[in-house]
Amino acid sequence: MSYRIIYTGSSIGSIEALSSTLDCDPAHLLQIASDVASNYVPFQVPKKNGGVREIRAPKPTLKAIQKRINSRIFSNCIFPTYLQGSIKDPTNTRDFVSNAAAHSKSKTVISADIENFYPSVQFGIVKEVFKYLFRFSDDVSNTLAQLTTLDGVLPQGAPTSSYLANLVFYNNEPKLFEEFSRSGFVYTRLIDDITVSSTALLDKQRKNWIIQKIAGLLANKGLTMHRGKLRQEVTNSPGHQVVVTGLWIDKGHPRLSTIDRRNIRAAVYNSGKEYEAGHKTTKAYHDRYNSASGKVALMTRLGHAQATSFRETLVSILPEYDKRFGRKVEKLCWMFIGLRGAGRDKASYTKRYHKLMYHLAILGRSKPEKAAQLRRELRAFRPVFKVSELAEESI
Repeated sequence: MSYRIIYTGSSIGSIEALSSTLDCDPAHLLQIASDVASNYVPFQVPKKNGGVREIRAPKPTLKAIQKRINSRIFSNCIFPTYLQGSIKDPTNTRDFVSNAAAHSKSKTVISADIENFYPSVQFGIVKEVFKYLFRFSDDVSNTLAQLTTLDGVLPQGAPTSSYLANLVFYNNEPKLFEEFSRSGFVYTRLIDDITVSSTALLDKQRKNWIIQKIAGLLANKGLTMHRGKLRQEVTNSPGHQVVVTGLWIDKGHPRLSTIDRRNIRAAVYNSGKEYEAGHKTTKAYHDRYNSASGKVALMTRLGHAQATSFRETLVSILPEYDKRFGRKVEKLCWMFIGLRGAGRDKASYTKRYHKLMYHLAILGRSKPEKAAQLRRELRAFRPVFKVSELAEESI
């Protein structure tokens, strides 16, 4: 496995070639790129610490173009394994769990957060990625940078931003990784969260050297470290556990904290109480149940023994649809069947098909025969759009 990001796709040397790649009229593509600000809608989401985060969501036309940039350009990149965030890897799951697992044998862990990462990645850096990593022509690189930035920076909310976050350090991160590896250190990055660990207990001088190297990596791109989130942890006492991307490292494995496990237990218990109270058909119950189920799935993945009993409880209190929504699902299915497969090669058709199948799985808990009949009818008009492309192409 190379330490560098490798682009295996074709070179794009003209706006016409770019337009062909993205299935978009050249004049329309350039018009969108020149007025990208009008193609975003702002909204806010709450932060865990109590503040709000400003998100800029692209409108459908720009979103479709950005998803095609993901599926037709960025998907041709082979990413080194030290990059752990927002990468589709068919052989290995890459996320906060795999990131923590990479440091599971460590005795010293240094974690650094990049301050205001997305808003600090400038237009020029993004253009460099397209021009020097992908080796696209200058006008193509400029247009792609326009399509993937907003107000001169990476927007939080654009489908392309997480890919570009992984690509930003394409020319200097491999060198740093090699230098750390030669020193016996493990290096990973989960978007804006950098972790370096060692199986040895490091002295202050060595830890400071690591921090300086990380700071140099960031400074090369005009970025800085969030000093308030810099952590240095060591396992220098029995029972002490270090934390990597939100997970404890316990006996060589990533685990949930005691508090997290207690909260999941409470979520499962409260779901059971709501079920007994007759709330199994409400949207609130569906949402809480799905949240609890996802947390239990994480417990299962991390090997927590309690996960088995929690899952058994959840299986016994499955949410259902009330009669009114059940009839709505049936109506939507018959409307879809009435299309007789028209548009089955489109992403929107595929997305609608799988959403209806999901609804039928829930409807089957209260009306098994009707759900089975509708599934048979739907399967006669299966989509031909590639499911692997659905997440990238659909609007």
